Amino acid sequence: MDMRHIDELKHVHLIHSIMETIITLVIIVSKMINTRMSCGDVQVAIQRLQRFDPIHDPQLRAVWTWMWLLLAAGVVKIVFCILCFIVLHQLAHLGWTILSNQACILIMKLLDDFYKSRVQAAVNLIKQDQLKVG
Repeated sequence: MDMRHIDELKHVHLIHSIMETIITLVIIVSKMINTRMSCGDVQVAIQRLQRFDPIHDPQLRAVWTWMWLLLAAGVVKIVFCILCFIVLHQLAHLGWTILSNQACILIMKLLDDFYKSRVQAAVNLIKQDQLKVG
């Protein structure tokens, strides 16, 4: 193999890793946006069902806590993805970015699933309370 072919392969691998990292970041940011928007939707749904204090309502407070935890985890995952890319590019092989990016996507997916189950539990509890009152 000549040097030019090896350099071309390195560039292709670098472009592939950059694209993969960007897609991972887009997935993480979309999960964060979806989390923030769904928290507002829950608040509106709860307001329709009952009069409540959004700061002191226990169901909504739990949803807000999970939302902020997921958003903070998203920021950590974004920093982690970028740092992994830089470190792996400088010190190791960029093939390892596949593992770090997939780990970030998997963790965000699990946190999002926990958040959705918490939201669903809060909505179900409020609906049950409304049925008991009615």
